[in-house]
Amino acid sequence: MVDLPQENLITNVYSTERKITDKGLKNSSAKLLPINSVIVSSRATIGRVGIAKVELATNQGFKNIIVKNSEIVDVKYLAYFMTTKKEEMLAIASGGTFKEISKSSFEKIKIPLPDLSKQKEIAKQFDGQSMAVEANVGLIEVFDNQIKEKISEIW
Repeated sequence: MVDLPQENLITNVYSTERKITDKGLKNSSAKLLPINSVIVSSRATIGRVGIAKVELATNQGFKNIIVKNSEIVDVKYLAYFMTTKKEEMLAIASGGTFKEISKSSFEKIKIPLPDLSKQKEIAKQFDGQSMAVEANVGLIEVFDNQIKEKISEIW
């Protein structure tokens, strides 16, 4: 989860904080996911979304979507779509201590697939909106710090 910060709508994962060794890969059920796999947190903190920009392995707290044909599915479109399913994922999660989405429940999430050009258009629109949100978050932080500085000067 540390690799998918809460403040990111979608995280492009270029590196991971924790690593798995070759021995770990050989002696576990873990598998390396290919680049451009969509990773979705499915346990405890449900609904964070990332795109693997390097081969990586996840633990059991993730469900992963491997795009086998990029001529049919745009990875960014898919990732943005999965961010809209957080409430649905929370509703289908079960468990006592930690809520978790089972593989069978996750596989029931319907993903509409318009033609590839429409998917790319949608993703591009969301990219623009996401950049605007990130810029405004940065601006809010700047103004918040300025307010705190002024207050500390007065008191």
